[in-house]
Amino acid sequence: MSHTPGPWVKDYGATLGHIKTTSPTVADGTPTVARYDIGRQFPDVTFSISIEEQEANGHLIAAAPDLLAALKDLLAACDFDAMGQPFEEGECPACDRARAVIAKAEGKS
Repeated sequence: MSHTPGPWVKDYGATLGHIKTTSPTVADGTPTVARYDIGRQFPDVTFSISIEEQEANGHLIAAAPDLLAALKDLLAACDFDAMGQPFEEGECPACDRARAVIAKAEGKS
C-alpha cells in the first residue's frame, strides 16, 4: 500500500490540526491525511507536549512526502563510489541510513 500523494498541507480546525493533500490525483482534492490534537479541545487539561510542539509536529508530518521524494533523489544521485559502482551495505553509512529510512516510510522494515 502506498501513501496518499503529496503535497500535504496543514489546516487547523477549532480543536484539531489536519494534514490534507492538495494532490489533483485524489478524487475530492483535499482529503484529510492525518489529524492531531492541538490542545484546544480541552483547555483545562495539561498535555505532555505543548501546542507549539504539536504544531511543529504537524509541519514535519506535512513535509513527509516531499522529504521522502528528496531522500530518494539524493540516494539515486549519490549512492555510487568513485568508480561509479553502487555502494554495498556498510560502505556508506549515510546511504545505509537513507535506505533504512525509505524502507521505514514505505512500511518495508
